[in-house]
Amino acid sequence: MTSLFARALGPAFAALPEPLRRLHAPVGQRVWRGTAHLTQGGWFARRLARGAGFPVTEGPVPLDLTITTTAEGEVWTRHFGGHRLSSTLSALPDGQIAERIGPFVLILRPRIDGEALLIPVVGMRLGPLPLPSGLAPRGGGRETTVAECVAFDVDSRLPGLGRILRYRGTLTEDTP
Repeated sequence: MTSLFARALGPAFAALPEPLRRLHAPVGQRVWRGTAHLTQGGWFARRLARGAGFPVTEGPVPLDLTITTTAEGEVWTRHFGGHRLSSTLSALPDGQIAERIGPFVLILRPRIDGEALLIPVVGMRLGPLPLPSGLAPRGGGRETTVAECVAFDVDSRLPGLGRILRYRGTLTEDTP
């Protein structure tokens, strides 16, 4: 079984550092633990983030990430402190990945830049309806490694509104 990110990246997936390959490898269920530092925008941005299921808090919080492989793709369940957020990732054509978070579907196009995995948002849907590119969020994720840790930085902005949410930090694999 090939992971979503391995399929999206093709042969370049093998060039990622080992911790990133483990994070995105298909092995049933994996748990990663660490800390995330959350930063949110203004009151409207907080409402949007809350509508998508993100916690409305700022500062450092413990983060547990469980990735479960399913027949349809992957389920990413994040626990930001005591707040739970799940998203479902599935493969799209042309190396893209759809990530459903609440009523929103982000279209992602992962690519490699040196030893970093970049995961930019290239489109968005509200349910089945595509949003015009002028309304789609800007930003995305960047993953790198620090020793055996995965360092991540996820930033989401909307045109005219600025930052909706940013969370960054590190994760280590919780091995039995």
